[in-house]
Amino acid sequence: MPQPTRTLDAKSAAPAQTQTRSQPVDEINANTLMILTTGSGLTYQPMAADLATVLDDGDNLRILPVQGYSAYQNVRDVYYLRGIDMAFTRTNILNRWRRSGEIPNLDQKIVYILKVANVEENIIVRSDIDSIEPLRGKKVNFNQLGSGTQMSARDIFRAFGVGIEETNLSVGDALQKLKDGEITAVVATAGKPSPVLRRLKQSEGYRIVPIPLEDSLIGDYLPATLEHEERCQHRKMPT
Repeated sequence: MPQPTRTLDAKSAAPAQTQTRSQPVDEINANTLMILTTGSGLTYQPMAADLATVLDDGDNLRILPVQGYSAYQNVRDVYYLRGIDMAFTRTNILNRWRRSGEIPNLDQKIVYILKVANVEENIIVRSDIDSIEPLRGKKVNFNQLGSGTQMSARDIFRAFGVGIEETNLSVGDALQKLKDGEITAVVATAGKPSPVLRRLKQSEGYRIVPIPLEDSLIGDYLPATLEHEERCQHRKMPT
């Protein structure tokens, strides 16, 4: 008498399969951290790439950089977005969020881990300008809308009471318009060594405007200096 054909009930097999698969999935996810960088790529993307490379320990620890939009947006995203564990931002930007009260219980939900580095605010002009005052009423690029640079630039120009016509272009596009004479200055935020400053040549008429440290900026900013080997002696400020 032929034996009846035995079949495997897919429904009864599913829990065992799910259990087998879930163990490595849970372990990998538990030891993987997502860190937000920014879109400009001036400072945070290389830092995140270095962290991912140096700290990589296979499935025991992985850091996955995720391209965000800006140091300003990163604070909001690390608070609200699922799956994001950490983010790069700046002291003055975090303080701005605290003062605004737009994120409820921010200090209870977001933890400052460590200072990675100073980033510096640079005002790049042509050689006929030697201070912030002559920029009054002129077109000055504050980087893209919602960027950390835009927020910092507004802080700086407000502190000096200098009203300008704000433009919001990427750094690359803004430098080209500065070269063509369509705008008067570009505010660029970067750590050392700055890829933006390294592209500029004094022989082509570029200058970094000195930024005195006003009392209203103390707490969010610190003084810094461009050394001789960086081709300029003007002062600037890190955040």
